[in-house]
Amino acid sequence: MHVKNFMIPAKQVITASPSSSLTEVGSLMVTNHIGCVLIVENSKPIGIITKSDMVKYYLENADIKKPVQEFMSTNLKTVKDTLETDQAATEMNSSKLHYLIVNDSKNNWEGIVSTKDVLEEEVFESKAFPYVTRVGISRSSPYIKY
Repeated sequence: MHVKNFMIPAKQVITASPSSSLTEVGSLMVTNHIGCVLIVENSKPIGIITKSDMVKYYLENADIKKPVQEFMSTNLKTVKDTLETDQAATEMNSSKLHYLIVNDSKNNWEGIVSTKDVLEEEVFESKAFPYVTRVGISRSSPYIKY
């Protein structure tokens, strides 16, 4: 399946501006229960901050009032929306990144896909577990005790 079918659309991605403070970005993560915030300028992704980055900066006693542009990772990996699920997994593994920026055929930002999204889609596609649904594991599974 193409990543455009299971990515998080750009309109739903939580973003911040480069001038936002590290504190503001951390608050966005906590409030929205997410693992990353995409840093966007002129409607284009220019960087990313992840939960792992936040822990690192906390341990380094970073000045959390400084703009996020001083801390963000800029090594964003972009892929086309027609990339297949297994190709996305390979791309993430080889680049050692947990997030891929998805662009359409005209190179416009269309969304983001995470390792979790790819893994869920791989499991669903493989039908390796008969109780897997798009929402999660069915309560009728004999392997899970409630």
